[in-house]
Amino acid sequence: MSARFYCSEIGGQTAQLDDAESHHALHVLRLPVGDKVELFDGTGATACATIAEVTRKTISLTVSEHHPGTPLQRPQLVVAAAPPRGDRFKAMVEKLTELGVDEFIPLRTVRSVVDPRQSKLDKLQSTVIGAMKQSGRNRLMTIHESMEFSVVLRQAATKKRSIQIAHPGEASAGSMTSVTADTVLLIGPEGGFTREEVLQATDYSARRIVWPDSILRIETAAVAFAGLLLNQMHRSV
Repeated sequence: MSARFYCSEIGGQTAQLDDAESHHALHVLRLPVGDKVELFDGTGATACATIAEVTRKTISLTVSEHHPGTPLQRPQLVVAAAPPRGDRFKAMVEKLTELGVDEFIPLRTVRSVVDPRQSKLDKLQSTVIGAMKQSGRNRLMTIHESMEFSVVLRQAATKKRSIQIAHPGEASAGSMTSVTADTVLLIGPEGGFTREEVLQATDYSARRIVWPDSILRIETAAVAFAGLLLNQMHRSV
């Protein structure tokens, strides 16, 4: 199996890896001139290429085959979650990427304790790319700037996306049985959503989903419920 690298421009006869991808190819994998690799551009398209030239910091490639990406067949899933502390945030982003989540929104709620700066969110791009390379995924998970809970609800309504809110209690009828529209999954902070936030989400026709018999940590809930929703989305196609 050929090594995989992210490259935003793969449509021509040549391509060049950026600094981070070149470093991985040169100093981690130690690939020589002549090795064949696979490129993906984050939109679903891929290409077969051969390493043509190597310097201390860059790699240039000759592109031999292009494979355009196919349109996404299932509905899109957006996860809006209150970021957990420390490395748990990075681990959550990595796993959501592997699952195939389309967009991630750091969610600001009444009880949120972490509001990541844009510089930290930018660094998570390398986590997304690394997870894509490992999992074989070809579409980037978009990471948005952090948003207030009410803004996420309004945007979901404007874009006609259904809303699922993970919150202890009684699940809404049919909340996980059929997911046929683009969906926003809401995951609260360690203290959970407030009663007012749950009522506000209900006003936007949000459906409540629960995990039986236990309260999940932020990153566990995000991964568990995203996996369940994506499974339902694939079945609905």
